[in-house]
Amino acid sequence: MNAVGPGVVHTAMTEVSAARAGRTMEEHLRFQAASIPRDRTGTPHDIARAVLFFTAEDATSPPDRSSTSAADRTAERRHSPRPGSRMPSIR
Repeated sequence: MNAVGPGVVHTAMTEVSAARAGRTMEEHLRFQAASIPRDRTGTPHDIARAVLFFTAEDATSPPDRSSTSAADRTAERRHSPRPGSRMPSIR
């Protein structure tokens, strides 16, 4: 199974988020991009290109891979346990 997991993408929903945060769209996109290693937000076109890559008949992607944004990988590193550490038990 292949999956595309986009980070921040400039859509109408992003405009709603900007308004709720009390920022202009430009301010909101700059704020969001600051947390992304590539320092830019995605576009629907970026997502479409990834989907086309995975669905192409001649796609060279290994099976069972997912494509996540740099922001998602950064979040994983921040929230993953350290190697060798124990996860707390939930009772």
